[in-house]
Formats: sequence, C-alpha cells, structure tokens
Amino acid sequence: MVAVALSLSGLLQSPSIAAESSVVPAGVAERDSISARATGPGKSWQSAPFDFAAFEAAFAGASHQGPTLTFDQFTTPPQASYSYATPAQPYGGLEGAWLLRAPARLVYKYPAGIENLRFSHGMHPELIHLADGYDLALNWISSEGQRERIWLKRNTHGSSDLFQERQNEDVPLPRREGGLLEFQFSTGQNGNVHDDLFYLGPIEAVADMPYLRINDDFVFAESSSGPSGEPVTSPDPGRWLMHSPSNIHWPRPAHLSTLSFSFGIEDAAYDTVAGNRTDGVGFVLELETPSGEIVTLFQRVLEPLQNPADRGRQTAEVTLPADTPGILVFRSTPGRHGSDAWDWAWVEEFSGRAAD
Repeated sequence: MVAVALSLSGLLQSPSIAAESSVVPAGVAERDSISARATGPGKSWQSAPFDFAAFEAAFAGASHQGPTLTFDQFTTPPQASYSYATPAQPYGGLEGAWLLRAPARLVYKYPAGIENLRFSHGMHPELIHLADGYDLALNWISSEGQRERIWLKRNTHGSSDLFQERQNEDVPLPRREGGLLEFQFSTGQNGNVHDDLFYLGPIEAVADMPYLRINDDFVFAESSSGPSGEPVTSPDPGRWLMHSPSNIHWPRPAHLSTLSFSFGIEDAAYDTVAGNRTDGVGFVLELETPSGEIVTLFQRVLEPLQNPADRGRQTAEVTLPADTPGILVFRSTPGRHGSDAWDWAWVEEFSGRAAD
C-alpha cells in the first residue's frame, strides 16, 4: 500500500493536532503551500509543492458559492469558498449542504452577537471506507488577519464509532467585534487528499437576545426582561413576546437615524367567547441619555376590545434625535386599568436606517 504524507510550511496549526499524528495535517491559508510525498515497496516520489496562494488567486473575481449561514429569516452566502481540485457544489443527500474536498476553506462575515453555531458535516457516503477523514477547525480572523482557534474536531475512522454518520455540531461562539468566521478543513491523519470528499451544511446561527437590523448588520440587545424577570422569548424568527410589563434594552448605535418595528396583541387576548378581556397594552420607546434624562420617542396604547382599529399588526417608524447617545428602551405596560391579565403583546421586525 502506498502511504501519502503532506508537509506544510507557514500554517498556524493546533499543537493538539500535531501531537496526535506524525504528519501535520494540511490546512488552508493564503500563504500556505504543501508538498506530497509517497513511499512504498521499491517506490519513492515527491510531488511539486501545492501553492495555496496561487490556488486561491485562480478564484479572483469569481462568485464564491457554498452553504449559506442562516440567522432567523436571513441568509448570508460565504465571502470566499475554496475546495481542492473541484469547486463546492450542492449535495443532494442533505438539504442546504454542499460538497467540498479537503483541503478546503469557507469564510463568512463573523456574526457578532451570535451565541451558538449549529451545523452538520460528514464524509460522502460512497467514500467513507476509502477516505482517511478530515480535520475541521473554526477560526475567528481579526481585521488585522490574526487567527484565533474557536473549535476543533478530528473526524477519522478511529476518532469515533459515529464516523460513518452525519456529524451534528453545536458550537458556542465567543463575542467578537468584526472580523471573519472561517471553516478550515484539513486532510486526515494520513494526508491523503484523493478521497476526502465531504459535505457541510446547513449552517445556523443562534441567538436568544432580541436584535435590530441595520442594513446587513445586527445589533443585539444588552438585556431584556419579561413579567417574571426572565428574558423575553421568541416563538418565531424575528418576533418577541412582550406580555406586560416587559422591556428590551439596546445601546443606541451612533449612526442610527430611524427605527421601525411592528407590534400588536394576540387575537386570543380579546376573545370574549373564551372569557378573555384585556384592558389594553401600552407600547413605549424611550432613549435614556448618559445624563439620566428619559426622552420618549414613541408611545401608543392598544385597546383591541374597545377599538377594532387596534387589532392585528400595527407598525411604527420613529426618528431618533441626532448626536444623542444613550440606551434605547422598548417597553410594554399594562392598560388603562393597570391590569396585566391577558396582556399577550408582541413586537417584531426591529429595523433601522443609518444616517447618510
């Protein structure tokens, strides 16, 4: 049997990987190059170096494709996608997954504020018994180009009895401002690139805190609280339950000029046949300035039992005072009689517009 090894120059590798194998797995970075060496009975040869810089340069100007990173109802394609020998392509065996060949690299804008990343990956079923596996690392790349290892997994025949099954991951993400999220796939412990065909996806970003969207950026709330003191919950993407009294706090983005949102009260709250009779819910948006001043930006009370116009989905667009820092607070309050019974309120689709 011919054994194949890969030697790597200039790669930032995890010491744990190097300790597990006499061969440093091949990785992917702009400045990396690898060379292959094979030995067997009476045979010995070495290939020309594989230059990742030239490999990636060949993709200049191309539309990089691969699994999208999904957060709530929003999807983000990779900013860069590199796959050895063949480009990434959709995988028919799993919806939302793409086939790649190690060594490979996928890069996304780092999802600041995201708490967990959930994704699936695995070897192509037809190559499981031929491949030596792959190493998968998640890295944060700073705006200066420095890499920080977030998570690492070796997927080989000997690493787990579940090697032949789909691998489902749930990885906590550290909070980072800006930068890139990198999926980095290296060849397995034998360095054999020939059969390392694998799939990745779907990729889902998870965050429990409410957020507002400004263009393609998300600003996550610093805190939120419902009637029992627990954080507000989200039954559907982009919607949060605001049973009065509830509140959500954001740091006011300096460039935010307007804030739009939708709000309302569940139909069941004024279903008199069922005996439900809300006395209404107040919705308030305030700005707390550093000096302690409270500036009321929006205020409305919905009384759907008495006023049919207050039923269903309501919308608002609020202009924020320029050059005024502080904390944005969205609150729900009990109705005119002070009762919070049947105050099943909700808010959704916080979106902002940046100043010109």
